[in-house]
Amino acid sequence: MPRQVLISVVGIPPSGNDTTRNSRWQNAEDKKEWQHVVQWQLIQMRRSGEWDGRRFNHATVRAEFWFSERRRRDPDNHAACLKGLLDGMVHGGLLTDDDFEHIELQIAYGGIRKRRSGIDITVSAIGEEAS
Repeated sequence: MPRQVLISVVGIPPSGNDTTRNSRWQNAEDKKEWQHVVQWQLIQMRRSGEWDGRRFNHATVRAEFWFSERRRRDPDNHAACLKGLLDGMVHGGLLTDDDFEHIELQIAYGGIRKRRSGIDITVSAIGEEAS
């Protein structure tokens, strides 16, 4: 079984459609805020032993979106909201980089959670087994 880490993010960052309506400064601020959410979660996971601190050099990153209401959503617009989260994984030491050479990105619809929207991100090592 490959080495894995699960990150559960409460809330969903602005989608691609949202970012076209905001100023570039607002977009940069939003991205940085979500980057810090992931970095803080990684610190907590490291302290609790959920993550051993080893960096993933080549990984599959699966983002499963959960929404609190049922309506039509485009996966491509929500792919844009992963930018800050992926950058947080790089800056937090989980991923070597978030380019095509280092990650394979998968986006999925998880379903409806009435009380809480969010994203479950599973990072799975490619080419190495859990020790």
